[in-house]
Amino acid sequence: MYRRLATAPRTALQRCTSSSLALPLRPTCSSCTVARCCSALLLGPPLPKSANAGFRSAAHYDVAMIGGSRGGKVMRLCGTQRRPFFSLSKASRREESSASDARALSSSPSTPADRAAEPSSAETAGVASQFIDVDASASRVEAQSDLESKLIELRRLYLDPYDKVYLFLNPLKSTTPMVMMLGNHSAGKSTLINYLSGREIQETGIAPTDDGFTVIKRDTFDMDTDGPSMVSNPKYQYQSLQQFGISFVTHFKMKTRKMPETSQLPMDMVLIDTPGMIDTPLHSSKPSASSPNASDSMYSSDQTRGYDFLGVTRWFAQQSDVILLMFDPANPGTTGETLDVLTKSLAGFEHKFLLVMNKADAFEKVTDFARAYGTLCWNLSKVMKMKDVPRVYTTCTPLGATARAATATTAPATSSTVPGTELSRQRNEIMNEIMSAPIRRMDNLITETEDSARSLLLAMRAAKLLRQDYRQRELLVFSALATVCLFGPAMTMSLSSVSLIGSSLLVMASAVAGCVGLVAARAYLKEFERGLLQSSDYVLSRLFTSKTRTKDVELRWYRIVKPEIMRVVSTYHDNGANGIPRLPICSARACRRMEAVIDDEIPSLRRSVAEYKESHFRRNGESAVGRIKQVGQEGCS
Repeated sequence: MYRRLATAPRTALQRCTSSSLALPLRPTCSSCTVARCCSALLLGPPLPKSANAGFRSAAHYDVAMIGGSRGGKVMRLCGTQRRPFFSLSKASRREESSASDARALSSSPSTPADRAAEPSSAETAGVASQFIDVDASASRVEAQSDLESKLIELRRLYLDPYDKVYLFLNPLKSTTPMVMMLGNHSAGKSTLINYLSGREIQETGIAPTDDGFTVIKRDTFDMDTDGPSMVSNPKYQYQSLQQFGISFVTHFKMKTRKMPETSQLPMDMVLIDTPGMIDTPLHSSKPSASSPNASDSMYSSDQTRGYDFLGVTRWFAQQSDVILLMFDPANPGTTGETLDVLTKSLAGFEHKFLLVMNKADAFEKVTDFARAYGTLCWNLSKVMKMKDVPRVYTTCTPLGATARAATATTAPATSSTVPGTELSRQRNEIMNEIMSAPIRRMDNLITETEDSARSLLLAMRAAKLLRQDYRQRELLVFSALATVCLFGPAMTMSLSSVSLIGSSLLVMASAVAGCVGLVAARAYLKEFERGLLQSSDYVLSRLFTSKTRTKDVELRWYRIVKPEIMRVVSTYHDNGANGIPRLPICSARACRRMEAVIDDEIPSLRRSVAEYKESHFRRNGESAVGRIKQVGQEGCS
């Protein structure tokens, strides 16, 4: 429950209504209205006295009831200064609670005059009437803001100083919850967006209707924004998309639309519509390994679309909270570009995406449904190396006036091959996943920071080993060269009687040999560096034991860390310098700090977010699910 208290008197006793239970409030000090709940139960701690001073000059106070530890309640007042949701440890809360109890007892009125100054029940009821209900999303936005502040502080202290070259950390600018629609052309992506929006926003059709990425945002007005304006405006969260060039920016836009009250799209969430994935003659004929275009990502994206489609898709996948990968019966996962997206763009984001076989109401025979479903699972098995079959949602999108969506390009289905109740049930599950994107955003923010910290720590340790091996070989080579060029002539001159001319010639020969040896040593070290990078997988066996070398570590190394190290080394090579000696590393103390962030700080934040989510769903779960179920009873025709 989220309430707002406006312009309350300073020494008044407040009352907070929680369901049918009225909890009395009392001030924590004699000069401030900051109050705490008093009940027979052990309640959460109030604000510390140092924070109370910030509220004495505030005109309004925001009071938030959130789930505290051990099932308690925490009352937090938000004014000119705000107490973070996820900042205090349990020990700090206990110490703070004891101190606040002492302050509350000392500030309670003990004289008749003081008791006379207390407000009557009528006055208290008048104050209680000043509480204004606020949408639950306001509390979530506030909690997410506090979480972002904590993550930014952790990054600034322990991660950012060592990530200036590797760039594992993504800036925490994508604060808006995001749902991305991926799939073949005519898979029903635009139709689903229109259904969620309650009005026709995207064009629908059997043939490809859109060749770019479109951001759908709900607001109180209609406006279109082109790509160059979005990527250059700090108001939006898409500045880093400039790295993909003007070819992509011209295929990027945002549609801000006023939607009806029946729209299911929240105000604080955006949808991403992507171009349909298709096969082209260029994509179907792969280049040879010796070809200059041997890179699958470059070949399949830059040559067929004009920009790095797989790279852009991966960027949006990193920012998205829910990803829908949609298929239709006509193309059940047979396009090569779809398989490339699964193996390259969505690698590592399996916890975010849902596999959806849309238009399941179009089957007239059960054998056709079985054949299409089997074909989809067969194609997915080529890229998803798992023993178990992944969950594939079979559903359809409601059409017509009841859905307030775009008109269908296909005739309404009349078959009963797949029961309509089953289609509605699975559509309800998909809708629940989509609507949970805002609350899942906090978990994804923590996951992004944790993954970046683990990748950065692994890169630092691997770079340290590579640099040590390179330095050892470099020292050995130059020591041998110095021995040959300096000590050899010196020993020759000392052990034999050499004339002055002979000594001069010997020195000149040593100098020439030294120059030739230096060139040969540099060429040898460059070749050694190349071989060291090619066999760099050995660092895993030196950094981890057989028990600690998990599948997650190997995937992180092969997919993220090793390619990034190769990129950094290649950048130095392009500038004419050796790459391995210039790889950034950190001290052992800095590595221990990163480990503390991963092992202590991140789990603490996850526990706090889990407590908040439990409180959130306890308050709003039934109403949200009920609304979705009511909408889900619509048919697909």
